[in-house]
Amino acid sequence: MVDAVALLDMCHSFADCVASSNNVWCRPVVADGGSLAIREGRFAIDKAGFDYVSNDTFAGPLSNFTLISGVNGGGKSTYLKQIGIITVLAQIGSYVPAEEAFIPLRDLICTRIGTGDDFEHNMSSFMVEMKETSYICDAVKAPVRSLVLIDELGRATSNEDGVAIAWAVAEQVSHTRARRRESKTNPFNQSSSQLLHASSALTFFVTHYTGLAKLRSLYCNVTNLTFGRIENATFVSDHKVVVGSCAIASSYGIDMAQSCGWSKAVVANARDIRSSVMARMKGDGSVRLETGLDAAATAIEDDKSEILKRLCMAEQKGSVVTDDELKQWLAETYDMHVGEKRDVMLKSLTLE
Repeated sequence: MVDAVALLDMCHSFADCVASSNNVWCRPVVADGGSLAIREGRFAIDKAGFDYVSNDTFAGPLSNFTLISGVNGGGKSTYLKQIGIITVLAQIGSYVPAEEAFIPLRDLICTRIGTGDDFEHNMSSFMVEMKETSYICDAVKAPVRSLVLIDELGRATSNEDGVAIAWAVAEQVSHTRARRRESKTNPFNQSSSQLLHASSALTFFVTHYTGLAKLRSLYCNVTNLTFGRIENATFVSDHKVVVGSCAIASSYGIDMAQSCGWSKAVVANARDIRSSVMARMKGDGSVRLETGLDAAATAIEDDKSEILKRLCMAEQKGSVVTDDELKQWLAETYDMHVGEKRDVMLKSLTLE
């Protein structure tokens, strides 16, 4: 009787939440496998006078690692929480705040979001961050269907240590260590099996280290997303997610500090110090991956990665593509990514 009343109360709460909302909620399609796809998903908590911006979400076997970059306050953390809440709501039988949602069953949801000291166990915020990350890295090794949500990993330590930790963890949760790039001088020197053998976990990885976007050049299962857009040479923060990496000025932190009421003297001093530091650094000071390849060779490697991904998509089980359609599609792929570069491409493949 108690269980029946509790179940009835839960179902009534779900129905009341959906009926009283001014936004669209839909009945999700929950499957044993496949891709995670959410169309016009929103943050589930309705707040009076605040309208959350809706965004699309996709992750699948061939694109299971999503790297999200962007400015402070752009919506990255809310986007992560939105994905987690929608996944949980779908699996417990509720409608979800989206126009359409396809949710694959997850056995485990691992999150690393927020900061704070753990005074009870005498652990600093960075120690807490590393403990939680260690659990996630161990969890993704198990043969379970995980959803991993990581927000701003490595921000509680130095810039050098932070980017190293973020990069290593990103590789760990998306691939096994045995499949890491083989050559320090040429990180593109890897076999097809290494490019394709990705982790079974679906990972959304938020970072303020824009150099991590280079992971897309190394692994074909990585997708880059960012928030905001450039319009008429001006950055527009509309909380909409777009494909690509963050491409705004690296002084955005000082600009935000100025908008928060900092005195002009402090802001001016910060800009002077930044200019002095940048003058002593190569380029703009961003953390960048040195591949050892020139622009032409890098473009060829990008083409090879895209061809490989397209071939794998063609081999997916359950495909309804006819032979003629497949031939036409492969011909278009050849023209787009090989074409006049045929001799150079063949030479590159022969060397490998």
